[in-house]
Amino acid sequence: MAVYRVYVEKSPEYAVEAQGLLKEIRHILLIKSVTGVRVLGRYDVEGIDEALFGRCLPVVFSEPQVDIVHTALP
Repeated sequence: MAVYRVYVEKSPEYAVEAQGLLKEIRHILLIKSVTGVRVLGRYDVEGIDEALFGRCLPVVFSEPQVDIVHTALP
């Protein structure tokens, strides 16, 4: 059975966690050269076929209104 890998990140306008980390890096750690931070969640999925995986993507692994989904198919 194949293993599917899914990366999910918030759209820039909803990336509150990434914005907070950027602020901490720049102001607490004083690393001013950092200009952006991305926070990605990773899911590894196995034991299902490709059709079921495709149906699960928008409802199980992400919130379509606020997330960007990056998949790595086997």
